[in-house]
Amino acid sequence: LKDKCIVYSFGYNFIKKFSDGKGNAAKVKFVIQNKSDNYYLVARADKAGVYQVTGKSATEEGATKFSPTADGKLIINGIEGDEYGFTETHSDTGYSILKEEIIVKITSAKADITPGKDKPSVLMTSASAIVDGTKATMTKQGESENAYVNMEVTNHKQFLLPMTGGRGTYALIIAGVVIAGCGFMIIRKNKA
Repeated sequence: LKDKCIVYSFGYNFIKKFSDGKGNAAKVKFVIQNKSDNYYLVARADKAGVYQVTGKSATEEGATKFSPTADGKLIINGIEGDEYGFTETHSDTGYSILKEEIIVKITSAKADITPGKDKPSVLMTSASAIVDGTKATMTKQGESENAYVNMEVTNHKQFLLPMTGGRGTYALIIAGVVIAGCGFMIIRKNKA
């Protein structure tokens, strides 16, 4: 018999889009919290839009701010099979930030190995992922058939309210005060 350790590691294949197709995704930033074990991910950027998880942070301030490339591609490697929350902290100017975090749950693959006389029997259970309550597609990477969780998120243009107030508001307030004062003087004169 041989001791064999099997480590299951996953990743995110993330695409960031804008509703009008004009935003710069490189200005978007996310922090990711492991909800199962209550820590934030710390990672190094191997190149633009590609990260490798290297550690943990107890606070959001110490977490890595993950940012896609300008065309919206983001790859994060080294994820455990747990539940994670993606929180958007920055977006491109004029686009809304996601109001709620994206919840991603990865159920890890399992290998039940039964020793045998000539060859061990291996029963594999595939990994799966759920993004905000919906089953996600997982794609191949290297030898694994389901290594990456595929996600796509779209930011929308902000709805900007028209400017109110200014001189028009002041004129109405002054006119209202003058009319109320005149009305008060007429009532007082009628009583006298």
